[in-house]
Amino acid sequence: MGLRMPSPTLIGSTYSLRVRVPAMLRKFYPTAEIKRSLGTKDPATAKARFC
Repeated sequence: MGLRMPSPTLIGSTYSLRVRVPAMLRKFYPTAEIKRSLGTKDPATAKARFC
């Protein structure tokens, strides 16, 4: 099974970035997933901010 690449996700009306923390690094992070708002409602802008 291959790895899924992170991509902008629409949560409500704003795009966000959601990335799972690898198991061996979870002891350094408070959660198993990092979530950050990209601060836009436009898919093209979200993709540009993601890259």
